[in-house]
Amino acid sequence: MALPAFTTGLDGPAVSQPEAGSHDRSPACPQGSVSSEVRAPLPRQLDPVSSITSPKPRQGHNGARRGFPMPQGWRGWARAISQVLIALFGGAAILLTACDGPLRAWGFLLGLCSQPLWLAATWQARQWGMFFLSLWYCLGWGLGVWRHWL
Repeated sequence: MALPAFTTGLDGPAVSQPEAGSHDRSPACPQGSVSSEVRAPLPRQLDPVSSITSPKPRQGHNGARRGFPMPQGWRGWARAISQVLIALFGGAAILLTACDGPLRAWGFLLGLCSQPLWLAATWQARQWGMFFLSLWYCLGWGLGVWRHWL
């Protein structure tokens, strides 16, 4: 059985096929005349002007927009600010509770301050599992505040 020979042409790589009627043909191949070369397709060229001036946003795999979402209106900005505050308060609370000494008490206080933001965000997003988990976190941060501050 002969192996196909690979050659390179101006249009891209080409694969040489066995001639029609030769004994190397498999039974799955149709009978008849077959071209001796099959050209591989070249990569699709993009038109730079049409891709830049497209009025529609590009869609992702599930239909969602790709890229960083920009807030629209005051509710969008309120959500964006609450997300930033959740990240700042929550991250600082975790780091401070890992410290020894008086900084640890501030970690519980910052953690408890972040919980209303967590509850509001999970309620609006209808993420009920995260909402109830945030209630547990409220209890944990509250016990820390009770122990260190009251």
